[in-house]
Amino acid sequence: MTNRIEAMWTVSTSNPKTGAMPTQYVGRTRDQTWASCEGCNLRPDADGGCYAWNGNTSRAAGSVRRATNKGRPASLEAALARSPRSAKAVRLGAIGDPARVNRSELLRDIDYARSQGLKVLGYTHHWKSEPLTGALKHELLASCETLEQAQEALKRGWLVSVAGPQSVEGMVTCPNFSRPEVQCNRCRLCDVSVLKKTRFKGVVFPAHGGSKKRLPMA
Repeated sequence: MTNRIEAMWTVSTSNPKTGAMPTQYVGRTRDQTWASCEGCNLRPDADGGCYAWNGNTSRAAGSVRRATNKGRPASLEAALARSPRSAKAVRLGAIGDPARVNRSELLRDIDYARSQGLKVLGYTHHWKSEPLTGALKHELLASCETLEQAQEALKRGWLVSVAGPQSVEGMVTCPNFSRPEVQCNRCRLCDVSVLKKTRFKGVVFPAHGGSKKRLPMA
């Protein structure tokens, strides 16, 4: 299934956290999206807690699929053509795990985004699945649920994102949580190439949504 998972691109204009930017939804069908999350502890049939599968994001994915099935182009190029000039980044995996997208398609989209001067914001829960995802260390952050996981991912050579406390030594807390006006489109710290230029090894997202009820660090 991994090699057959495709992505859909649209323009997110109503997300107050990210700002308007081209956004990738993993999975041309719900089954593809579901398969991309196989093995993730936050999938609803595991421990649960994933915000994307419980709420507006899942409904938005359905809307994007319907529009795609009716013929609206779902390529990154098409989404970028519809994007406002203020877009400074692309977002991978609004739902689903981008590391499970057909690899040639994923890398082509990343290369295209960078060729257009855009930063790439993306995360994967499958950072342990090396060598499958090892080549993506320069493109995605390892998405971690605990500090212990974050330390393991760092030892494996990943930069990380972790949900938990308000601050972690050696990591930067997502600015949006204290300053909502600082959108992802302006911040762009979650781009690996940007984060590498700082003194930080990861980005902390204070526990929120469903994860707030299940993370022991919260």
